[in-house]
Amino acid sequence: MKDVAYYAVNDRPVKVVEFPDGSSDILVFEWATGAFVPDRSYWEHIHKIDPFKDVDTFTSDEFEKIVAGPRAKALHKHAASAINWEATADPHVFRARADERILTVRDDGPSHVVLFVDNQQLGDLGRWPTTWRRPSGARPHDRNAQQPHVSNSEPGPRVPTLYYTVEGWPLKLVTLANGERLPLMLDATTGGFVPSPEPWTGVLPRGAVEQTREVFDEIVRPLRMKAIVEHLNTPITWERASDPELLYQATHHGHVFTIRLNDFPAEPLFTLLLGNEELADLEDWPASWSRPVDAVP
Repeated sequence: MKDVAYYAVNDRPVKVVEFPDGSSDILVFEWATGAFVPDRSYWEHIHKIDPFKDVDTFTSDEFEKIVAGPRAKALHKHAASAINWEATADPHVFRARADERILTVRDDGPSHVVLFVDNQQLGDLGRWPTTWRRPSGARPHDRNAQQPHVSNSEPGPRVPTLYYTVEGWPLKLVTLANGERLPLMLDATTGGFVPSPEPWTGVLPRGAVEQTREVFDEIVRPLRMKAIVEHLNTPITWERASDPELLYQATHHGHVFTIRLNDFPAEPLFTLLLGNEELADLEDWPASWSRPVDAVP
C-alpha cells in the first residue's frame, strides 16, 4: 500500500492510498486515536461533489506537518489514559483495545516505548507511562541492562527544547523521539505542561516570544506554585501506583498524578509528578491527603 494523494476536508487530514492490485481506498485521520481509518464517504468530498466542504490539497511533506500536531496530541492522550495491557508471544510487545482500536506497544528499553494503533506507528513515548498497567508477571526493562546494538549509524543531533511566552503565557516546543515538534503550554489547573490546543503553526501568529531557560523558569514558578498549593490543600485519595517505580497515584482535575518515594534524607521524601513531569518535592505528607489503609505512616 502506498500513499498517492493528500487532502484536508474541513481541516481533517485525508489521504488516498493505492494497493498492489491497482485498487485504492481513502483513509481519514481519527482525532481520538491518531490513526488513519477507511471512510469512503470522503470520496465525494475530495471530488467536489459536496460544495459545502472545504477541501485543500497538499504535498507529502506538507501533509506530514499538518498531521504531526494532532498525532502528537493523540499520543499524549493514550499516554495519559489508564490502559491494562495484555501479553503477546513477544515478551516486549503488549496489546490492548481502546476507542474500538487495537493498540500495540513495544517496550524496548527505558528510552524506547513505541505505540502503534491498528499497526500504524503513532510515536515513541520515551518511557512507560505511569497510567499504564503491564500484564501480570511482566517486568519493566532493567535500566542498567545493556541494550542491543541496532544500527551502525551515529544518532542525529538532539533537538533542544525551545522556550516561549505567548501573550505572556509559558509555552515550550519539544521534539518527540519520532521527530515531531509538539507545543506544550502550562496548564494553570494542574501546574504541568500539556499539549497546546493549537498546532505550532497556529501559535506563531499570536506573537511567540522566545525566552532563555532561566527566564522561562522564573515565569513558570509562581504560576505553578498556585496550582501546587491548591493540590496540597485539596482532599485527594491516593492508591497504590501501577508502576512499580512509583508509590501512589490519584486522579485529580481529570489527570493522573503520581507520588515517587525518594532516597530520604539525602533527597526530599516525596516528589509529586504529572505524567513524567516533576511538579514539586515534598518533605512531609500533606494533611489533606489520604493514603491507602495499608500504607506505612
